[in-house]
Amino acid sequence: MGTAFILGMIFLLLLRCFAGVLIFFCLVAIFILIGGGGVWFYFVGREKYIDKTAGADYKITDSSTYTVTNQRNFDIMTYTSYALWGVAGLYLIILLCLCNRIRLGIAIVKATARFIQNTWSLFLIPIVFTIIMAAFICYWVFIAAYIFSVGEIGPRDAPLQFLTTVKW
Repeated sequence: MGTAFILGMIFLLLLRCFAGVLIFFCLVAIFILIGGGGVWFYFVGREKYIDKTAGADYKITDSSTYTVTNQRNFDIMTYTSYALWGVAGLYLIILLCLCNRIRLGIAIVKATARFIQNTWSLFLIPIVFTIIMAAFICYWVFIAAYIFSVGEIGPRDAPLQFLTTVKW
């Protein structure tokens, strides 16, 4: 528990110092992954579904110089790459429009980290709650075992056959 507490405090310190860098890195990484997925679909589709046996000198810009082996899969790969590039462009536009809100969110994260570091007793809330819940579960198991041991459970008489009763 002490190790988790120390690691939590170190994480909060790093979050307070590098929240902006971390969030902007994540946003740029998401953009790169979406755009890179488009590039991957585009080039893998051409690598996999273009017949290169006609010769080593082929151009993929002119449709008359290559033969597609599976037109349906080739089109799926091509249109998926276009869709991913469109999503990446839309994502970039949204990021540029929400730049001030992102900066506000970073400031809120930094302020929250500073507050939690100043009031470290907040870390005790989950520990205390876990102890209370463990005590409640132990009490519940004891009561359930007591009720289970007082007799045999059997069916009720009509009209409540779907319920059970304890036969003492």
